[in-house]
This record gives sequence, structure tokens and C-alpha cells, in this order.
Amino acid sequence: SLNDLWWYADDAFHFIQGSLRANEVGRYPGTLGTSATSHQFIWPGSRSAASGWYDPVAKTGVIFGGKGCDAVECASYSYLNDLWAFEYLEQPQTLHANSSMVQAEFLGGSLSCNSDGNFPDEDGQQHEPPWPGARESPATWVDSDGNAYIFGGSGFDEVGDAVSALSDLWQWNTFAQSWRWVGGPSYGNEVSFGVSLVWPGARGQ
Repeated sequence: SLNDLWWYADDAFHFIQGSLRANEVGRYPGTLGTSATSHQFIWPGSRSAASGWYDPVAKTGVIFGGKGCDAVECASYSYLNDLWAFEYLEQPQTLHANSSMVQAEFLGGSLSCNSDGNFPDEDGQQHEPPWPGARESPATWVDSDGNAYIFGGSGFDEVGDAVSALSDLWQWNTFAQSWRWVGGPSYGNEVSFGVSLVWPGARGQ
């Protein structure tokens, strides 16, 4: 898997940043000699099947999860739930090869792979900040207010014993910069159901 970033303009691709090699671990704030305030060496690890969207409020590109490399290693059974934003510090026409004018910001999630989701308990109490479990290939879209949604995918539910097909729905609030569980089962491999409540079944890649 890869973590290189490219810009396409004038009928040509231009390399912006990232590794020239495959299977690179992520460089998170406070790891590998990076500081929490320095963005110079902060960059997401290599991955495939991540979800991505454009944040019209912050004017950043955003990626979530996928399958690939965490802060320590690259394993074949490695699902991610980290969230990253890419900020363009200069107009695209001024970018050039190996440019540092695109800044990666780590927005949250686990530095290790295969993390469970943080759901409310049976009484509706949220004991940890809400966050989707690690997964690849969720359906993704953005609403008219700029909030992003992910649905399902293959990955880890609230328990996280093994990879399963998921059917949970989450919203990333671009103003609050936080996740909210909208609905769907907190466990995987659930069939479609509907009488008093209609909900699609779990689905993966």
C-alpha cells in the first residue's frame, strides 16, 4: 500500500509529498521524533481502501481509515480508524515537486490498528469520545452543510473480536470537529430489518 500524494494539472501529475516506497508506517504527532506542534514530518501511513472527502468549511481534503500501516508496523491484517486532513497552504498553481505547501493534520483516532468503535452504552451514555471502529471501504458522502458521513464497510465493531461486515452510520461534524453515531447496530454481520425500524444490512468491500 502507498501514502504518496499527487496533484494533477495541465495534463500531468506532480508529486507533492509522501514516501517513494510502499508500506510506510504513519508519522503521528509525538512519534518518530515529531512534536505535537510541528507538521514537518507528520504524515499518514500507507493504506488502501480508505474513505475520503472534501471539507468545504475548512477547505481541506480528509481521509479516514482503510487497511494498511499504523504507527508501528504494516501487517496484512491491519485496519485503521485514524482521521487526517490535508491543508493547501498555497494555491495549486504554486505547488511543485516535493513541496511542503500541503500540510497533513492528524485529527484523531488510534495510532494502532484494529481498534473497536466507541458507542454509547445501553443507557445512551457516552463514556469515551464517540469514534468509529477501524474499517475499510465504507460508503462516504457529504451533506449540504459540509458534514461527512460513513456507512458500513469491513472492519471492527464495538466488541472487535474479528473483522466483520458493518452497518453503522456515523457523522463527522465539520464545525465541531467530532464524530457522532447516527444509528445502526454496534455489532457486525447484521441482516437487514424493518417493521417499526428500517435499516440496511451489514456490507463490506
